[in-house]
Amino acid sequence: MQELQTITTKEYLARKGVAFRESGKELITHCLFNGCDRDSRGTEAHLYFDAETGQYECKKCGEKGNLVTLAKHFGDGIQEIALNPRKSTKFDAGLVDTCHLALPAHIRQYLGNRGIADAVIDAHKLGYGEFYSKQWITIPIKDIYGNYICCTACGYYLTDAEEAAPRHISRRKSLASRRENTATELVAAD
Repeated sequence: MQELQTITTKEYLARKGVAFRESGKELITHCLFNGCDRDSRGTEAHLYFDAETGQYECKKCGEKGNLVTLAKHFGDGIQEIALNPRKSTKFDAGLVDTCHLALPAHIRQYLGNRGIADAVIDAHKLGYGEFYSKQWITIPIKDIYGNYICCTACGYYLTDAEEAAPRHISRRKSLASRRENTATELVAAD
């Protein structure tokens, strides 16, 4: 897994309009979390940031974290602090509906043959769409609030028997059948 590369703490604080002063490798500002610096005088402040790592600690209230937790505190996501944020495909209920309505009868039958009833297909809005230049069965995923957050996909193709089968399962079946055939050939040779 690749480590998240972020903008500097100094740049993020400047974007948020947070006044700070520099002292060596530290950035110092009034506490942003608990208001514990309300009684501080002048430039007295207790929230210290390591300018290189983004780690912070308030020497008064004990609040600790890093640039990611600071961004969350401000209501920002990873996209706001990432150096090279990923561009994502817009995913919403409209795309789920489009894929669900595009589900062909033969794919619905394919799913039914595998024990997935039409009621389940409709309730969970399983669908069908073209992504990355291939056709996929789409399975939308919801968060705890019932909002669609992403979609997983399962590819399929026609086997020699012209039966649609999932790609990943078909590959396993072919490997298993090769092993069985080899074992049968070895037994027959004895």
